[in-house]
Amino acid sequence: MVKAYIKLNNLNDVQKFHSVASSCSYDLIMESGSMRINAKSLMGVMCLACKNVSALIAKSNDRTDFRNKFEEFFAR
Repeated sequence: MVKAYIKLNNLNDVQKFHSVASSCSYDLIMESGSMRINAKSLMGVMCLACKNVSALIAKSNDRTDFRNKFEEFFAR
């Protein structure tokens, strides 16, 4: 399992994130507070993530693939 904190600042970020997430063969979960959603769900991501820092959890051990795909969304 790989975990990182991400921030999606606008609708453009949400659309790009959804495109990348949908291409992943492994499961992705987003968490913010007590909310937990499937990170491949566009509606879920739109409701949960916009302008909030969220945890992104990948059910994969491939840290390199995860970082390459999602690094642009990492919270700084």
